[in-house]
Amino acid sequence: MEAARDAKSPVILQVSQGGAAFFAGKGLANDKQQASIAGAVAAANHVRAVAESYGIPVVLHSDHCAKKLLPWFDGAWTQCGATDAAVLTLACRNARG
Repeated sequence: MEAARDAKSPVILQVSQGGAAFFAGKGLANDKQQASIAGAVAAANHVRAVAESYGIPVVLHSDHCAKKLLPWFDGAWTQCGATDAAVLTLACRNARG
């Protein structure tokens, strides 16, 4: 985000299902995607807060999540307050088709 600020440019950051689980911590169960959902929400909240401080637009991308990971994506989307699209957008390409 610092580089995006210095370049006066928006930035796209990626969070995958596995990366989100890692962000939540190894001590959480993930059999129903709960760690991945919690980690994605925590990462999104972190990005939202820090991006505001940097004064840049940020898109948080979901790494083209596979169809089998839609429960993770849907849970994260719902809990992130997806209506705040000006600062945060979770994108899931080709999974629903």
